[in-house]
Amino acid sequence: MGRRPADTPPPLDDRPARRLGRRMRTRSFLALAGMATVLAGCSADLDGSDTSQIPGPNPDRVLPADALNPLGPVARSQDQLWDYAYPITIGVFAFVFIGLAFILFRFRDRGQQELPKQTHGNTLLEITWTLVPALILAVIAVPTVQKIFELQAEPTEDAVRVTAVGKQYWWEFTYTEHEFTTASELHIPTGEEVYIELDGTADGSDVIHSFWVPSLAGKRDIVPGSVRALRLAADEPGVYPGLCAEFCGLSHANMRFTVIAHSPEDYEAWVAQMQADVSLPEGFQPVYDAIAAAEEAEQAASQAETDEADDAEALREEAVALREEADAAYADAGEVVQGAIEVGGACVGCHAFQGHPDNAGSTFGPNLSHFAAREAFAGYIFDSPFGDEVEDPGLAMERLRQWITDPQSLKPGAQMPGFGAGGDQQLTDAQIDAVIAYLATLE
Repeated sequence: MGRRPADTPPPLDDRPARRLGRRMRTRSFLALAGMATVLAGCSADLDGSDTSQIPGPNPDRVLPADALNPLGPVARSQDQLWDYAYPITIGVFAFVFIGLAFILFRFRDRGQQELPKQTHGNTLLEITWTLVPALILAVIAVPTVQKIFELQAEPTEDAVRVTAVGKQYWWEFTYTEHEFTTASELHIPTGEEVYIELDGTADGSDVIHSFWVPSLAGKRDIVPGSVRALRLAADEPGVYPGLCAEFCGLSHANMRFTVIAHSPEDYEAWVAQMQADVSLPEGFQPVYDAIAAAEEAEQAASQAETDEADDAEALREEAVALREEADAAYADAGEVVQGAIEVGGACVGCHAFQGHPDNAGSTFGPNLSHFAAREAFAGYIFDSPFGDEVEDPGLAMERLRQWITDPQSLKPGAQMPGFGAGGDQQLTDAQIDAVIAYLATLE
């Protein structure tokens, strides 16, 4: 009594189904929580301001950096493609997730004992869900391909041509037509197309970077060993922040630059300023000549001593006398002159100083010929104490001194050697002050 007939199937064990239901609900909750977290990162106020910003050297300065607020014809063209594709993708998203929610609710576990009806091989359904996505992709692909060819077209003859090189961790810009190089600030005329060659074959271009000015154009990678191109333009004069959008090392987040758009007249004036040689302070040449004469005499004396020449002692005495004269001339010179002398010994190996007698035209570090004309330094992360927009000149000066003394303390991974006590190439505090005083004159 109480036993099941032999032909009666045992009741189904619904515990696995219930466990599966609980796991699905947990995963759904986690997915929604993760999506909410990601969307929270898409807030418009990246630095706490009322509009979307990428912090510049001065975080309180208002700088447009919103990829969804195009401020130039290239950015608008790309934004039109976004406006076209976005409603379609939202429709697909809504259809999929509303359908998924309906299925999860309609066919949820109600404690039934029997297995649901099993179906497979619905040919019409399989054809439908193959053709519909293909049609959607085709609708999006046609204008996308058209836009790609449009943006890859050859530049117009009057386009401003610039070669951009990404280095760790700063940007170099060479103006092809005008034959000069600058760093971290890309100056352009408004209303004109700017054609940028992203040169991955240049010296120092050894990792992948991504060039991005959110308000003016989409991002484009700079790949070592290849040359790629990008075009941009600005409608109005202003400052448009840019950045590296591809992880490139320890200071990737500190690799910034800015695009400064001028009226055509102001742009031509800026070009003329950049083509000018560096200014050499009054009284520089006699001191420079005295030091050069002393160094030449010392070399001649050393060679004579090596050759055991008869006049070796006389040459050494002459070299000592010339060195004393050179040291006296240096000591009597002003701080700016001393700085110009120190730059010729400590800085020209990595930096270009156009017009300086010791200039070697090095491109290992940024061109400093017009350092004081820039608003920021160190990959455009610190206000220059000589800039027009500097918020705290005292703090900016401290940062510049610290950058020369120990750059690693401000920018990990920077390839610039330290010149302070214990640095790779030591300078005294007085010499560093002199270098800064000279840099202040390079406008």
